[in-house]
Amino acid sequence: AAWSLTPNDLAAFSNLVALPAAASHLRFGGPLWAWCLVLAGAASFAYHGAETVRHDLGSHDMPGAQWAHAVLTPHEDLLLRVDRACAVLAGAATIAASGGPRHLVSRLLRRRGVLSLVMVGLTALLASDFAGITGWCYAVVHSAWHIAAFLSAGFIVQADGDDYDEVSAAAPADLLVVGLGNPGLQYVGTRHNIGADVIEKLAHRAGASLLPAPREHARAARVQRGTLTIVFAKPDTYMNRSGKAVVALCQAHSINEGARIVVVHDELDLPPGRLKLKQGGGEAGHNGLRSIVQHVQSTDFVRVRIGVGKPPKGQGPDWVLSRPDPEQAKDFEDAVELAADAVEM
Repeated sequence: AAWSLTPNDLAAFSNLVALPAAASHLRFGGPLWAWCLVLAGAASFAYHGAETVRHDLGSHDMPGAQWAHAVLTPHEDLLLRVDRACAVLAGAATIAASGGPRHLVSRLLRRRGVLSLVMVGLTALLASDFAGITGWCYAVVHSAWHIAAFLSAGFIVQADGDDYDEVSAAAPADLLVVGLGNPGLQYVGTRHNIGADVIEKLAHRAGASLLPAPREHARAARVQRGTLTIVFAKPDTYMNRSGKAVVALCQAHSINEGARIVVVHDELDLPPGRLKLKQGGGEAGHNGLRSIVQHVQSTDFVRVRIGVGKPPKGQGPDWVLSRPDPEQAKDFEDAVELAADAVEM
């Protein structure tokens, strides 16, 4: 029998639309969120692709029908479970990248277009799973859910960036506090990222979320302390390009004096957990400080230096990119709390 289009083909085709849509979001919201979305798209593509191949070959009595049935059918349930698990993972990553459930809901309520897309996706999902529809009707609503899910996830995270830009342009800030570190899961908890850890702590204490600020190459939050407006930020650039983010943040928030910038960073010349505050001074071989000085053309900013200790002989740069030993972990946790206290003073 000749091959002909079936409803299952449409459901599989929706993955070819959704997967590139997911991949196109890799520049928004950080790599973890985007890769979760791509993983979900790939898992769904694998499941529907296997289902389509098995169905098409069998229904049209095409060569390979027996092989497809023997190989794909035993794994169909597993692929379905992986598909569902990855969809949940992508949803959780989207909520995290958008600043948490509270921020997600507030932004959806302010953006009716994205909210409508989310409602279309949810309605289509419920209809495809529980309404008892079959055939072409099922394929259409299932495809609508799949495409709407991936598109709305991207729009939600982009909306957060737009919200931050709108707020940042509303009024100048009095103080910019930047915590230095490297982006990416592989650097979380390393000595070099202790400055970024302090910013996370400050935002948490203030009940604020660090939202994507694409134009400033950072994640940032604006908080009010009495009459002062303070911006907490951690660059999305790598350490040696920190200045690119800091100068963009200064421009966005009308910070035109070095003395209104506080930089929190790791310090090799201090024992682990030791804290030292200093205004002005040199770079002490720190690539992040060097980049900031080059971009803002000032050394007057305040430095909150957190000791990570000198590396053992032979380790060199790998020392700051490693995580502290369990016996030192408590010292680093205390140092993060103390540094946050120092900034709040």
